[in-house]
Amino acid sequence: MNKLRYVILLLILFFSTTLYARTLLDEARDEQKLYLMIAIRIEKIPTSEIGTGFFTKLEGDRTKLIFITNKHMIENAKELKLTVPIVDSLDVIVKTVTINVQLFKDTVKQYYIPEGNLDLALIMVDKSSIAKADPKSDFLLFSSLPSSAFTSVEHLFAGQEVVFTGYPLGLTVNKTQPLLRKGAIAGIDTLRNVIYLDADAFGGSSGSPVFIDFSSQVNIEILKNYQQALVGIAYGYEPYQKYLVNKETQKLEMIQTENSGIAVVVPAETIRKMIDRYLSGYK
Repeated sequence: MNKLRYVILLLILFFSTTLYARTLLDEARDEQKLYLMIAIRIEKIPTSEIGTGFFTKLEGDRTKLIFITNKHMIENAKELKLTVPIVDSLDVIVKTVTINVQLFKDTVKQYYIPEGNLDLALIMVDKSSIAKADPKSDFLLFSSLPSSAFTSVEHLFAGQEVVFTGYPLGLTVNKTQPLLRKGAIAGIDTLRNVIYLDADAFGGSSGSPVFIDFSSQVNIEILKNYQQALVGIAYGYEPYQKYLVNKETQKLEMIQTENSGIAVVVPAETIRKMIDRYLSGYK
């Protein structure tokens, strides 16, 4: 009889643990959907450079959004062509719509570029412009990230797995979806206020949102401590330089710059502070 009770107890523990693990995995899959829905393709006009960005919700104002990308993606641009993924009720991307955001001088506080070397730009966008992009549709569903999803640097650590979505080399999946790529946090430099990733960044990756990877077992186990998902946005890579010296004259003839495989990220915590600063002046 005691053996039977012991077996029943073990079965209860096993199934409750399995159910809990499945719940966490379901939450992880839900977060993975967010990775693919959030990234927006940018084309810089008139140079046709390709980049990435995403919308964040503007609390207290349902008519506007803030578009987040890199400063170098709007420098010398007259307008931005944004390709916004549209999803159905199951959060599956079904199509895209394109909106053009003209960039004016900041007399109307349309956009905000922080001072210094921070490669960040915040642009105010009307939600109505997305609806106008496809007047035949009665309702367009797209994704924007709440500020509560911006994590703090203190919640991050070296070796932590991350994923990031964007349009490296201008590539898309079925002409609608961004590419999903993986990496890991290589280090957090609080002096430079950057996060290093063990991941390649290519042209088009600029502005890619970087997320904690909930599909990683280590992150699933501590999921409750990571309710905020955004790590930051990528803005480039640390260059690796080769110096070519003439063997006969010993003179430097060429410097080759290559991708080091270390991407650089503006922390989400910094972005959130800049949004607060932007909105305090916008009002």
